[in-house]
Amino acid sequence: MRNKETVCGQQPAVLMAASVASMIGQFNMQNICLLLDLGYEVHVACNFQKGNTCDARAVRALRTRLRQMHVRCHQWDCPRSLSAVADCAKAYRQMERLLERVSFDWIHCHSPIGGALARAAAHRMGVGVVYTAHGFHFYKGAPFWNWLAYYPVEKLLARWTDVLVTVNREDERFARRHLRAGHIRRIPGVGIAPDRIRKQVQTAPGACWMHRARESSSRRDAFCRKYRIPDKAKVLLSVGELSRRKNHQAVLKALAGLTQEDVYYIICGQGVMEQALWKQARKLGIAHRVRMPGYVEDVADLYEQADLFVFPSLQEGLPVALMEAMAAGLACVASDIRGNRELIDDRGGGLVPPKSPGQLLEKLREILADPERRELCGSYNQRKIEAYRFEKVQRRMRCIYGIMAKPKAQARLLHHEKEKCPEVSVIMAVFHAGDGQALRQAVASICGQSYTDWELLICDDGSKDQTWEMLAKLAAADPRIRLIRLRRNRKAGFARNRCIRAARGRYVAVMDADDLSAKERLARQVSFLETHAAFDFVGSRGEFFVSRIGDDGEQYPYWKSPEAEDFLFSLPYVHASILFRREALERVRGYDSGRLAVRAEDYDLLLRMYAAGLRGANLDEVLYYIRRDREQYRRRKYRYRFHEALIKYRGFCRLGLMPEGILYAAKPLLVGLLPVSVLKRLQRYYYGAKGGCSYGKHRHCHFKLSGMGTKPSVHRKYP
Repeated sequence: MRNKETVCGQQPAVLMAASVASMIGQFNMQNICLLLDLGYEVHVACNFQKGNTCDARAVRALRTRLRQMHVRCHQWDCPRSLSAVADCAKAYRQMERLLERVSFDWIHCHSPIGGALARAAAHRMGVGVVYTAHGFHFYKGAPFWNWLAYYPVEKLLARWTDVLVTVNREDERFARRHLRAGHIRRIPGVGIAPDRIRKQVQTAPGACWMHRARESSSRRDAFCRKYRIPDKAKVLLSVGELSRRKNHQAVLKALAGLTQEDVYYIICGQGVMEQALWKQARKLGIAHRVRMPGYVEDVADLYEQADLFVFPSLQEGLPVALMEAMAAGLACVASDIRGNRELIDDRGGGLVPPKSPGQLLEKLREILADPERRELCGSYNQRKIEAYRFEKVQRRMRCIYGIMAKPKAQARLLHHEKEKCPEVSVIMAVFHAGDGQALRQAVASICGQSYTDWELLICDDGSKDQTWEMLAKLAAADPRIRLIRLRRNRKAGFARNRCIRAARGRYVAVMDADDLSAKERLARQVSFLETHAAFDFVGSRGEFFVSRIGDDGEQYPYWKSPEAEDFLFSLPYVHASILFRREALERVRGYDSGRLAVRAEDYDLLLRMYAAGLRGANLDEVLYYIRRDREQYRRRKYRYRFHEALIKYRGFCRLGLMPEGILYAAKPLLVGLLPVSVLKRLQRYYYGAKGGCSYGKHRHCHFKLSGMGTKPSVHRKYP
């Protein structure tokens, strides 16, 4: 696996990505159902607005169904053409932002353009990938441009793919010889339900579909009226997008060569080639025998009334339309290309070269003139298609998803479930721990807690130094320490979310990798939450130090039970001192791991918690010690202050603190313009001396002043 992370505890999330919504609706609903059954939270990213092979009504129905299944949908403006360079760049940025915002365990992507963009973004963000190739664009007989444009890209992207899934044997053989994916697996297409299709067209396995269909004169009459076809006419049927790749023009040329005027051709689908096909039909003088009803959601009556299914495509993976026609008991004439060869042979109808209308014409004449052969071909196709049932495909997909689920992590999870889960999970994000002295002191302060029912989850956020080796030694010394490793630096919010997901405790305590916790911290905080059900989290006073406790003397401002307006001037909690109820974190979906919250994920989290109706308190004793970083102001870039201002503005709006809070939201921008020396002097003035603050020096601190005699809010009673 490329994403070196432990995944257990909280419900894991998976993203299903494709260029267009029709790819999701037609080929991936069974996969989504399987993921939901496996306990995943499923998200779908695709273009719901453009490029779909189905109509707008079908897309709306798909979104409604996904919402009913509790699947989260994301609009992804992915193009279907490489020539749309600007659109590809936009889609890549959208996918990257989505992967930053949501902590996906892995993604399952489809389609050439969408799959390439999604895999590139996932590689950069360190997320695992399953890619299903529904037919490589480079294949035996493909144009040189396809090989030049697609093969080098796939050669590179395969190295970033954990599981490469092919749908036909030709692609599988090529991938095993030339591509270096983590795993290469083949599935028999996306699967079909032969029983359902036979029921819809009212046939049974081996039954004479043609005789049964024609016995029902009412259905035949309705069909003929709907498509304006004579009752005794023979019907050729094609189902597929109206595009150059589907090669419908070859059938039109063959139809023009048939001497029988009672042969009609129905093409179900929509696409950019519709007008060109009509123009060609009129030029050939056969427009009166061609029907293009557009996208047809239910093609059962067409399968039932058609005499022959024609599939002249130039390129396919393993076509679902052809598989459905076989299940319906139709004789099939298809182009001799990859994918079609696995499904059709002479006993099921026949194969013809894709660019030879003359040979197609001869095959059509041959089969249309022999009703008995059509019947035998239909029965043979029904028997053959049994090997492509949904159930068989789903068994293979379950094994593929099992690869991504990490069997070792699952085994550890089962082992942990047998043990008694700890009451408290302490989470810590680490990046480049240097000589490790501060890290060892921080871990020791947790290991030395008087409260012993805890676990410590430490996430190495993509460190390139010796941090991981140091963590391994610490974990070996105490079995309560569990490690998580990210392949690249994802910032603190993302790392903490990974720890929360792996946590097993009822409570989650935050701990910074260079700070210290007092010996009684967890005991006091757990006792408080056990006896104060009205609060969702609790912090404590925080005292600064440089190298040892007591060498600085300044304390962080203290609020006993902060209200919404207390967030205006500054954060009324020492974030890393907080113990959360786990359900409170899950309610707001943890930290925001997007770019906007990189340096203000603590402020953002607590603002969202208050907006969700959650409340916290602070204990009136120093239980947390904050290591002073004298150079933090020099290293902080101004863009992070801009991000903090946006987060405050957004949070204040949610809390109803606007427009009064607009100046407080702009405070990070104004402070960032001051010289470092002035900032340090203001910091000393703000934090005051040990044992107290500069309370009353500003409006929203420990004292809420209406006059000099106002009592401090510290004396408010807990409920």
